Amino acid sequence: MNKKQRDLLKYSKEWEDNDNRIIPRAVFSQQTVKWYVLALILLFHIMPLLLLACGKTGIQIMDNLLSVYLNPMIVFAVMLIYGVREGWSLKMCLIATILSSISMLMYYSSEFDPEKGLLYYPLVSFSLAFFAYGIMGFIGDLLGAFIKHLGIFR
Repeated sequence: MNKKQRDLLKYSKEWEDNDNRIIPRAVFSQQTVKWYVLALILLFHIMPLLLLACGKTGIQIMDNLLSVYLNPMIVFAVMLIYGVREGWSLKMCLIATILSSISMLMYYSSEFDPEKGLLYYPLVSFSLAFFAYGIMGFIGDLLGAFIKHLGIFR
């Protein structure tokens, strides 16, 4: 039995186990994750760069609209689609949380308070974003996996 046959047997056993679960688990692989990671990179790293290039108006849109309202909904929507198509995966939840939270350090933390130290505001915003985006991604992925179990989108 070669490696490919063993992997197929392993995946088929995992999928047989998933038939009895309310929340089906995804088989984590680069093939299934790459498009979701690309979508997250485009939405959390390329879009803020484009808004930064627009000047003050783009920065205001980014600070007021994206960081508070759209970013958590984007994480929820991407993970909901992943859950419906693939199932639940803790690794994908962590990848989505880390990719989205790092954008808070890179693009949204422009205010520094010298009295509290240079890293106070960025670390607070990062930790809050990590918590919020992690919860939204986790809920989206669980809900998507439950929808997959119900068989609504077959």
